[in-house]
Amino acid sequence: MIHLDTSELQRWGGLLDSEAREVGRRIETAVAAQTMMVVTRAVAAAPSRTGALRGSVRPLGKGLRRRVRAGNNKAFYAGFQEFG
Repeated sequence: MIHLDTSELQRWGGLLDSEAREVGRRIETAVAAQTMMVVTRAVAAAPSRTGALRGSVRPLGKGLRRRVRAGNNKAFYAGFQEFG
């Protein structure tokens, strides 16, 4: 009869799972920080005659699916300003 002790495998599996979650949290934090840096730089670079474009820059999304959007009803020209 052969007996296999799998308790160490289960322990290692738990450790790897917690490490994967921690890496995911760190990546999400970095993505959020980068998103806010883009927002800050976009606001600083936007022309400010009326302030409408600057006021329309905002972060969207959550987790790893974040993006920065500019423009609204008042600053409908954001895309033209960016892409010509």
